[in-house]
Amino acid sequence: MDKIPEFGEMDALDGEYRASSRSWIAVYHPEMSYQPAQLVQSLPKARVFTVITFRVRPDRGEEFGEVAKMVIAALERSKADRPAAMYEIASGAPSGTYLLFEPSVSLKTLDDGPARDRAMMEAMGESGTKKFLKSLGESVASEESVLLQINPRMSFVSKDFAAGDSGFWTPKSTKAIVVKPPAKTSAQK
Repeated sequence: MDKIPEFGEMDALDGEYRASSRSWIAVYHPEMSYQPAQLVQSLPKARVFTVITFRVRPDRGEEFGEVAKMVIAALERSKADRPAAMYEIASGAPSGTYLLFEPSVSLKTLDDGPARDRAMMEAMGESGTKKFLKSLGESVASEESVLLQINPRMSFVSKDFAAGDSGFWTPKSTKAIVVKPPAKTSAQK
């Protein structure tokens, strides 16, 4: 496969910041995503991403999809305010690997997580919660959550995207402050 020219350019620009990298090809699942339009609108102001990796048991992908739909329905009923996008890895990771991306404007969003989870479970009801937990346990082999910080120096975004928060994406350069040593007093001369 030929290298994509933009990737070569990015390698040259941010190579000093990376120790290693890995490429994936993933398929977006809109039916397993929550408020994707709001997610796209929130991206320029995002400062961190929670990325949850699900490893789904063999032959349980359909059941995992049903679990995701249960969560989306409960999030809609509870009027949750944190959008998320689900992708399934097609190349670069074991079969049955799904990634859930949740952008946040600050770490404060994480503090609100337990309250959002309670509201979602309440929206499912007792029997729905039991079904959800059982199906989740049967379909998911493992789950890992990582928090990623966005660094504008390592990001290559369009001018339109950067305009969504130009102070963050394209900050004005700051001049170095030169500190002059104090003038010598007559006693020091």
